[in-house]
Amino acid sequence: MTLPAISPPTTPLVSTPKSGLGLSASAPLLRDGPQRKKGSAAHRREQRAQFLERQTGNKVIQARRDMAKLHKELMKDSRAADDVEFWGAKGKEGFARYLTKTYGSLLAGWRVVDTDGNGKLSFSELCAACRRMGYHGNFKKLWIDLDADASGFISLAEIDPEVHRYVSTYKMALKEKYGDMLTAWKQGIDTNKTGRIEEREIVESLKELGLDKELDAKKLFKMFITGPKGLGLSLAEFDPVAWTCYCSGDHKGLTLKANKASREAFLKDDGAEEERPQEVRDNEQHRRQSGLLEFRKALNEEGRKEQKAAQAKVNVSRVGISDVEGFKKALVLRCGSLMQAWKKSLDIDGNGKITFGEFCIALQRLGLFGDIKGLWKQLTASEEGKGFFLFS
Repeated sequence: MTLPAISPPTTPLVSTPKSGLGLSASAPLLRDGPQRKKGSAAHRREQRAQFLERQTGNKVIQARRDMAKLHKELMKDSRAADDVEFWGAKGKEGFARYLTKTYGSLLAGWRVVDTDGNGKLSFSELCAACRRMGYHGNFKKLWIDLDADASGFISLAEIDPEVHRYVSTYKMALKEKYGDMLTAWKQGIDTNKTGRIEEREIVESLKELGLDKELDAKKLFKMFITGPKGLGLSLAEFDPVAWTCYCSGDHKGLTLKANKASREAFLKDDGAEEERPQEVRDNEQHRRQSGLLEFRKALNEEGRKEQKAAQAKVNVSRVGISDVEGFKKALVLRCGSLMQAWKKSLDIDGNGKITFGEFCIALQRLGLFGDIKGLWKQLTASEEGKGFFLFS
């Protein structure tokens, strides 16, 4: 049996759609043109190009791209501003400006860095001080800029020679005239005893020292002050060591260390410090030790004077009751006035007079001692011993 012949279909089994995915721009295999092998380099490049083409045509994505560019520009400007304020990248000049901006003046900043107060810094001390106060930068480069003479130490003269010359010259003149900075402050600068000095007082002090032509008073005052100019200059800003002595009660400056201004006699022309003779160093050490002993003696002497004065007040009340005048002074000292003494301590019952027994009890209550019988006779001489009237 033979099968009938089957003719081929007149229409294709799978029809090609005229819309939808078949015409999508994202279907590269359905596009006209040569087909790329999937996974090949050409195929990847073609997909990347198509992806970028779709992304650039999207308004939302374009707005995000513009915002990202603006953010990058802002970050760049911010970093540039930070670089301007980053004093660590400016060496010696940046270090000096950082101290001035942070502590109000270069001199105040140097005192913070020079913690031991010896007037000079080693490299390790400089690094430790910079880390402590939050200064960042290339410490080795900064050290090379500051230690120009390669001495292994730096001083204020190497940071700012003008500040060093002004301050050292002024303090040396004060020390030569008054002996120490605390005495100079009390007698030569703060003459009105307000605890703060103004620029005009610096002017008067320079005239008195004969330095008015050598030093500019306005510039010198600005080197010392750390806060608003209108508040004036305090002793703590002028000389911290003198302020410590004042707070401890050493008003004569006995415990002051060898003043740093005395080292200026051993400075070279370029500001570097020469080695001081052993005799000078021994003399400074002896002065520190002897100053402590003198301060201890002064404290003991002052304590004895205070004790003697307190005992004298007690003796007045004890010895002064031998006569009527001394008795009245003792009553005023104890009660404030004779009327208060009579009402609250002597005439307690308020009958206007007291007997000898009441008188003895009142003196015992007041803590007064002496010749009570002799005093009673003096007080009652006109009353024939019957009673005592305070105002009779």
